[in-house]
Amino acid sequence: GAVEICDGLDNDCDGVADQGDTCPPGTEVTGVLDCDAQWTLAESPYLVTGNLLVPEGCSLSIEAGVVAKFAESAGCCNKLYMRVEGSLHAQGTGEAPIVFASAASNPHKSAWSGLYYSGPATTLSHVHFYHAGGGASQGKDCAISVEGDGLVVEHARFFDTEDAIELQGGFSGSLEVRDSVFERTHRGLLVAGSGAITVTGNRFIEAADPIYITSSYGGPQFLFTHNQVEDADGDGFRCDGPAPDIQVTSNIFDGGRVFLLSKCAPVFHGNHFL
Repeated sequence: GAVEICDGLDNDCDGVADQGDTCPPGTEVTGVLDCDAQWTLAESPYLVTGNLLVPEGCSLSIEAGVVAKFAESAGCCNKLYMRVEGSLHAQGTGEAPIVFASAASNPHKSAWSGLYYSGPATTLSHVHFYHAGGGASQGKDCAISVEGDGLVVEHARFFDTEDAIELQGGFSGSLEVRDSVFERTHRGLLVAGSGAITVTGNRFIEAADPIYITSSYGGPQFLFTHNQVEDADGDGFRCDGPAPDIQVTSNIFDGGRVFLLSKCAPVFHGNHFL
């Protein structure tokens, strides 16, 4: 049957926005979470009223269909965020994604900050992020700030966020992003570190700069393949940092330009520019 996830969007495609559906009152969370914490569908939605921390050595497991809604904050520089230094287990499904969203009645881009991940290798599957990226006070204007090694993001959705995924300067691990949708983001992926990065099978829709590589740490090993860039407002692919090992293959660019500085020399092969 239909799954009502109560994030204010018509995720179940029944023609009615979820805020019009009957939703449970939810569970309030804030501060340092207990070790081995679990967020269950039965107690969803979770209303985040203060910054969250999953400490190193602890874990948070989130069931499919759970919604976390971040309360509004006054001002531009104190938006709420979740910091994960331990383990995060978040495996949604196509019918019941895990959702991180704003609790505002009329949310806007950067309504809350984002997820700052520095924990061990994990896979985030079917996780949706809405209206994130308001992390000016943390220097992270993104839905996901990647600081840990071995993160895989698959079948995700980023909607109306500032930046979707950022690799901070000094990052040198691995990241894989696959089969996900980035819609109305400022940047889909901002790379300011090095490491091994694979981006494959994704759609970037109405983004200002879907891919932006600006590394001063020697540049990443970067594979961008079988993606589709649609209606980019700025540069479909931008690189202005020293990045000697970039492969851009078998992508479709429908809008946007390729912007490269001389110190960035990617290999383009088999791409289609419409």
